[in-house]
Amino acid sequence: MNKQESDILNALLIEPFINQRILAEVSGHSLGVVNRSLKELIKLEYIDDSI
Repeated sequence: MNKQESDILNALLIEPFINQRILAEVSGHSLGVVNRSLKELIKLEYIDDSI
């Protein structure tokens, strides 16, 4: 797990998932980084498809 993925997981703990744009704002990462990180976290089974 890289830093961006860790930041995304932490942001999900703080703020319930609504959409990628809000997650990008909360995490401080770009929308592209958020999308890539979510796909990788799902692949690694840290989160499921329903986030």
